[in-house]
Amino acid sequence: MLSAGGLNFLVAVDGSPAAHLGFQVVIENLLRHTDKITVAHIFNRAKTYLPYDQHPENLHKIYETQTITLGSRGLLVWQEIDERKTTKEQVVDIAVEN
Repeated sequence: MLSAGGLNFLVAVDGSPAAHLGFQVVIENLLRHTDKITVAHIFNRAKTYLPYDQHPENLHKIYETQTITLGSRGLLVWQEIDERKTTKEQVVDIAVEN
């Protein structure tokens, strides 16, 4: 997606190594000073069995720490699952909104 000054990336993260790699590729190789990145996570509080590194609060800390230096070019969107939508639909909604 093209924003006013450059590209606008959306990376959906779930705590998996593949999602984190996608984030790293954007940050290290694709993000230019005119680009923006939105890091999105859809979570379900009922999933209390998830490993520590996949808990929404812990994921948020990880990505907040890594995007804070981007200032207004980095946005974190953490949303609880909307039971009326699939996760994919909710991520698409975030992409449209941002």
